[in-house]
Amino acid sequence: MRSFWPSLCLAAPFVSAHWCGQFQQSSLLFLLDAVDVQDPLTFVAQHDSPLHYEALFSVLPKELLKEIHFAWNLNPHSLSKSLCSSAYPTPTVFIQRTMQWYRNAAHAQRQICWPKLEMVEHPSVQHKDVLGAINNLIFDPLLVENDMGLRHLDLPPGDLRSDVPICFGPENNATKWLEHRIPLWRAYRSDPPLYVDLSDIRRVVNTWGGVLPRLLLGMLKDTDQYHCDQRARCVRNYVPGEPILPRSYSVFLDFIWKAIEKKHVFCISLGKVSRNRQANPNHYWFVSGEGQLTEKERHLYGSLAEWKEDVVAAAMEPQIAFGGPQSYHGRFDEGNDYSNRRWDEPFRFLQDNVPGRSRWVLVGGSSQGGSNTAAEAQDKLRAGHELEV
Repeated sequence: MRSFWPSLCLAAPFVSAHWCGQFQQSSLLFLLDAVDVQDPLTFVAQHDSPLHYEALFSVLPKELLKEIHFAWNLNPHSLSKSLCSSAYPTPTVFIQRTMQWYRNAAHAQRQICWPKLEMVEHPSVQHKDVLGAINNLIFDPLLVENDMGLRHLDLPPGDLRSDVPICFGPENNATKWLEHRIPLWRAYRSDPPLYVDLSDIRRVVNTWGGVLPRLLLGMLKDTDQYHCDQRARCVRNYVPGEPILPRSYSVFLDFIWKAIEKKHVFCISLGKVSRNRQANPNHYWFVSGEGQLTEKERHLYGSLAEWKEDVVAAAMEPQIAFGGPQSYHGRFDEGNDYSNRRWDEPFRFLQDNVPGRSRWVLVGGSSQGGSNTAAEAQDKLRAGHELEV
């Protein structure tokens, strides 16, 4: 099988609206009520199945499910199959905690908000599984501002793929969000800039929803945790096309600020990237290596390991000045305007933001790969990718 890798598409440009809806008490909610969300062994033995995962996705707000079908061509049934067949094993505790949260939200008909999904990459592009991708979409409706906002701290965030660079352009909503918050972390009139303590910044970033905060947490760490694990030689200075390994978290923030000021595209990858997946040579690509969690922690906790920093709402009160939760209400719409929607014409989310073969993706295996390769190809085609066999 011949295959092509893209430079990863840019994250979507800024849009000024978000959508909101309520978790619903679907006809499959009784299946979630029967799930043991405490004992991992009981969960795996009885409830680790596509049926229970379909029940999990079925309680999402109906507006969000319509968007998922419209933008990603997925429904609760296909989402459950995708989660079961994910190439990256999803930690059991992550699924249990998410099930417990979704179940409680369904019974309470909890309101959430999310960005328009035509502005969001297909889950397989950036995330390890679809459940994590959806968790990273969910914002607190009282703290949403221009398609960015704060996440629910008791809902575990999803894990991102570490083998691809994820990029952000100057018009991306996450970039604009970051542009307004980095100055809050600087000491007044210091030159060169001095930043507040690393732990304070990490606590604030961990409250944000979306993809960029998960990447920032991988880059914001102690100096001795940065190491180069790329197949290309890492550099220390701010140059395009090469993996940039910062000397410290403050240097990384300086570089990100420079990218924002100069309207450069910047990319972040948290693990080893193969040569045919490296960032566009005109982009500024930051790497940190996988120096955050031990293998035991990663297996047991996955993205929940971030909870070890005791990030709770009460602890955020003194951090308001650093860009944490504010005492204001963001834009909140009771109704969603679908007047511009053509539901009979499914949206194709991928855009040709990157020159060259930006829509080509790898399908593993060979022409003799059998059903697994064929199934993967079908999934990619349904997602809107172009394939060559």
